[in-house]
Amino acid sequence: MARILSSIREMDRKGKLARIKKPVSTNLEMAG
Repeated sequence: MARILSSIREMDRKGKLARIKKPVSTNLEMAG
C-alpha cells in the first residue's frame, strides 16, 4: 500500500491527479 501512496503522491505533484484529488486522496492517506 505504501508504494501505491508514493506513486499517487508523485503523480499528484505532476498534477495528473488534480481532478481526482478529492476526498479520495485524503481517504487513502488516512488509510495509509
